[in-house]
Amino acid sequence: MYNMDLIEQYLNVYPDRLKDLLTEQGYRFYQSHVSVFPRALKYVKTKHGEIRQLGPLYHDQEKIEKTHLQVNQTNFHKNDQHQVVRVNFATKLLHLALIKFTSLDPELIGVMMDSEKPGWNDAMNGLPAIFGSGVTETVTLKRLIEFIIHGLKDSNIRHIEVPNIIVELFNRTMVSIPLGFDALQNTREWFDAKTRFFMPSETSQADSNLLIEGLTKMLKVIEKGLNKAKEIGNGLLPTYLSYHALSYVENGKTNPETKYPCVDVTKWSVRMLPHYLEAPATYLKQIKDPVEAKQIYDRVKSTEMYDTKLKMYITSCPLDDETLEIGRARAFTKGWLEREANFMHMSYKYLIGILKSGLYDEYMHDMRTSMPPFMNPEVYGRSLLENASFIASSNNPNPNNHGRGFVARLTGTTSEAMTLLFLMMTGKKLFTFQNNVLSFQIQPILPLDFFDEHHEVKFRLFNHIKITIINQTQKHTYQDVKPIRYELINGSSKVIVDSHMVQGELAYHIRNKVYDTIIVHLA
Repeated sequence: MYNMDLIEQYLNVYPDRLKDLLTEQGYRFYQSHVSVFPRALKYVKTKHGEIRQLGPLYHDQEKIEKTHLQVNQTNFHKNDQHQVVRVNFATKLLHLALIKFTSLDPELIGVMMDSEKPGWNDAMNGLPAIFGSGVTETVTLKRLIEFIIHGLKDSNIRHIEVPNIIVELFNRTMVSIPLGFDALQNTREWFDAKTRFFMPSETSQADSNLLIEGLTKMLKVIEKGLNKAKEIGNGLLPTYLSYHALSYVENGKTNPETKYPCVDVTKWSVRMLPHYLEAPATYLKQIKDPVEAKQIYDRVKSTEMYDTKLKMYITSCPLDDETLEIGRARAFTKGWLEREANFMHMSYKYLIGILKSGLYDEYMHDMRTSMPPFMNPEVYGRSLLENASFIASSNNPNPNNHGRGFVARLTGTTSEAMTLLFLMMTGKKLFTFQNNVLSFQIQPILPLDFFDEHHEVKFRLFNHIKITIINQTQKHTYQDVKPIRYELINGSSKVIVDSHMVQGELAYHIRNKVYDTIIVHLA
């Protein structure tokens, strides 16, 4: 998720460098001293007769000795000559897409939690043991694959230098697609075994058209899985699924960590956990259909993920019917921490999704009840200039806590707040690159009352350029309002551009911070 956000942010400023980005060499593969057992060793039968995924990780002493890994340092994958393997960025993304795709669950919907981490929300730490999978990760995988496809096409890249081992992973994945879950998982486990100690570094030129063809096949599988997920979630994407082993056979092996007998599962059933905000938030960010976006928005708001008293969004629907097996989130008090509270980081992600999907009126309404600057400080309980990790929801048994922020947050929430500010002030596309021409445009997404008595709003771009937006229209800027003039100022010199965007050399000057002031007139 964050990788794609960072790529998008980079290309929002440097869209002309897409090809350079994809072909840039020097990217490495992290290598851990810990390894993951294959399914044949981590699917076990407990002493109570339950089938679980337990003891999936082990301290790989053989790997440490063969590859000379430094346990307390960062290590990168090497070839058998002990040279660090370096690849281009497109290969790095292709490898990531293949690993995630071959990790899809039995219904080919979510990405399996194959070790001990449940994904973004670590309070759901019990999910890996009960064969949990994450639909959010599938949504992000779709976004990643679409980016690779469009990146290769838009950059007119005909061939990519790819390690032969990754080419073989790609080819095996293509063969495995029609065979389903077990074949895909076997493919990933084959790759894990092949690269356990060393990463073969011999390369060949992979044909981009063949890669695009294969990635398109993967995309169709993902889209089919997401449609199935919507059916399971009654029209709304679930965030978490859990699988139950309906039938299995003991394979005669013993898990080295737990000492439980190991099993091969032959048939599964799937169960959806209560709705969480995470998958809809991630999905909204890439929706291009405003009708579908509005349907998702309305469905979310009709669930208990919307706190009608506080008029803000909370992490999930009630977890009362879940057991402690899902993780420590179930043990928390309702409306507190990661259990049915406003997890501000995720709430902001949802606001970003609303904004990016084009639901501007809905965003402006929800922003005023979900962000501290618009809150009552006596209720919030801290400075309105400070984000928190959580806001206690009206589910909390203590009414005095309702709406109160707790645990200072200087990372995730603040980062998402900056993203929201950037989107509102600049619009969705700051720089674009078409027909070899770089263009710059300020298309703010602001309500009328954000402008002062002079009809102005100001911010800094690149921490250097003072931007003043003048809106004389008496309209919200997302209501058929466009930029018509730019004043580019550097000291006493001024350049006026009477257009909806600045193009060519002047756009490069803006990006290179030649100007210290830009005045944008809207009409």
